[in-house]
Amino acid sequence: MFLALLLIVISGFIFYYFKKKRENELRAYEDNLKKYFYHRENEARLKIADKILDTLKGGDLSQENEQKLINAFAKDQHDYEDDAEIVEVLEHKENNDI
Repeated sequence: MFLALLLIVISGFIFYYFKKKRENELRAYEDNLKKYFYHRENEARLKIADKILDTLKGGDLSQENEQKLINAFAKDQHDYEDDAEIVEVLEHKENNDI
């Protein structure tokens, strides 16, 4: 009887240990994924900023379009509609260059 109770308690501790270990591994994996996507998003924003600076440096845009690009990129919060607007203005500029 005592041996059975001891075996159940030990099994419970082993189960608890492996459950916590798995949760920690999943949390670490999730954190690494967040870091990866944060890094990728920052790289993309840097590329967009570089493209905007090149476009503004070229001087081919109207003052209104330049202001749209600057305002859309200068916001603190990430808004995908603004990125679409930025890409649209840049693509319009590229199509005019052709």
